Amino acid sequence: MRKINKSNKKAFGAFGVVVLILLIGFGAVMVYAVINAADSYASEKGLIIYDKNCELINTDADGKISKSWNKEYYIDVKHSGSYELGEHSVAMVPGSREVRIYGSGYQVKTDGSVVSIDGETKVPNKGIEAKLFKLADRRYLLTGGDIVSVEQGLQTRTYLDIYIDKSGNAQLVNDEVNLKTVNPMKLVCGDITFDIGNEKMIVGEKEIDLKAIGGSTNKYKDKTDTKKNSSSSTTNNQSSTSGSTGGGTSGGGTSSGTTANLDKSITLRGTQPNVNSIKVNYSITDIENNYISCYLLVSEPDNEGEEPTRIELNKADTTIDVRGLKPDTLYQISLCYDNYVKSGKGTVLKQNIQNVVQVRTATVPAEISVERLTDKYLTVKVEMEDEYVLDSADLVVTDESRDPITVASININKAISGGWTKKIYVGSVSENTNSYIMSIENAKYAGEAINIKSKYTIKNSLISFIINKLRNI
Repeated sequence: MRKINKSNKKAFGAFGVVVLILLIGFGAVMVYAVINAADSYASEKGLIIYDKNCELINTDADGKISKSWNKEYYIDVKHSGSYELGEHSVAMVPGSREVRIYGSGYQVKTDGSVVSIDGETKVPNKGIEAKLFKLADRRYLLTGGDIVSVEQGLQTRTYLDIYIDKSGNAQLVNDEVNLKTVNPMKLVCGDITFDIGNEKMIVGEKEIDLKAIGGSTNKYKDKTDTKKNSSSSTTNNQSSTSGSTGGGTSGGGTSSGTTANLDKSITLRGTQPNVNSIKVNYSITDIENNYISCYLLVSEPDNEGEEPTRIELNKADTTIDVRGLKPDTLYQISLCYDNYVKSGKGTVLKQNIQNVVQVRTATVPAEISVERLTDKYLTVKVEMEDEYVLDSADLVVTDESRDPITVASININKAISGGWTKKIYVGSVSENTNSYIMSIENAKYAGEAINIKSKYTIKNSLISFIINKLRNI
C-alpha cells in the first residue's frame, strides 16, 4: 500500500478546508433563502410607498420588499437603495390602484367581526366597497372609492393611511395628500364613517369601538356631550395662552342653549409640509368683521426665547404657504385672532390663540446607490435634486458596527447634474465585514446644518468573502 507523505496530507487538508467552507457558505445561503422566502415580496417600478418617516420612496425600478429579523420591513429598489419601512407599511400600484398592506393587523368588517391579517395583504380596487383596517396602536387604513371628511375639507380616493397622535389629531397620507389635522375629523367612505379622534367605526346606527381591538394610547376625549348638557354654552372654548386640539371651531362670543354662532368662526384645517415651506389650510368666517386681525405665529419650539414670526391671513383665502423654513425642522404654528373685549378698564384688544400644531418640514431628497461591489472596491453613486441645492455634504461609509471605512466630500454640482460617483477601496476590510452602510452626513443647507435621512445598506457578497478566506489558507 502506498504511503501518504506529509505534503499530500497537507494538500488533502487544504482541499478539505476549501470544500468545508464552500459547503458552509452554500448551506448558509440556502437557510437564509428558506427563512426569508415566506416574508419576501416583489415590488413593481412606480409603486407608491413611504418609508417609516412618511417620506416618499423613489421606486424607479423593480425591487423586493422583505421582513428582517427585527420584524421590520425593508424595500430594496434596484440601483437605488434599501429603505426602512417599519413594522407596517402600505403601498399602492398606480395603474390598477391595488392597495397592499405589509405586516400584521386586523380588518374590521361592517358587521363588527374582525379578521386577522399578516404578511402581504392585497386589497383590489374593485367598485366602491369600503374597508377599514387597524394596523397598530393609533394607525389605521381606510380603503374604497371616494374618501371625504364630514366637513368637506378633504376629498381623495382609493386609500388613506392614518396615523393618530395621542390628542386625537391625525396625519393622513396617500398618493394625493400628506397633511396633518388639528381638529377632530370624521371620514366617510361608502357605508363607513370613521371617527378618527374617538377611534370609532360608524355603520348606520351602529358604533364599533376600535380601541377595544388591541387597545389604544389615544388620550382624546370628546367634549360634545358635556357641551350639550350645559344650560348656557360658550360657542368656542378657547384660551389666550394655549391652542385647542379639539372642540368647537367658532371664535368669540356666546350663545344661549346649544345654538352655535355662525356669523364668525376660525379654524385650522390642516398642514402639508415640504422641504422649506409648510402649506397651512384654514377657514375664517367673519360676517360682522369682529376679528380685528387673523394671523399665524410660527416658531421653532426647540429654540427657546426666539420671537415667533407673525404672518397675516386674508379672511377670504383658505390656504397660505409659510416659506423660508429650514429642512427637517420642527415648527410650531399657532392660528390666532385679535378682537375687542370689555374689561374693568374698558374695551381692550385681546389676542386669542385658536389652534396650535407642531409640524416637521421634509428632509432634502437625496439618493444613494451602489453601482458595483467586489472584494476590493465599492462604487457608490449619490444623486440630488437641483431644486434644493446643499452647500456641502459628506458621504460616510461604515461597516455594520458603525466603524468608519471612509469619509468623502460630495461634489454637489455633479450630484445634481446626473450623479456623483465615488470608487472606494475596501480590500483591507472586506474579509471581516458583513455589510457596508452608506449615509450622507455633515450636510449644510443655506448655511444651516441639516439632517439627510438617505441611507443605503448592502451586504458583502458571499463569493468575495470566500475568495478572501481561500487566499489565507
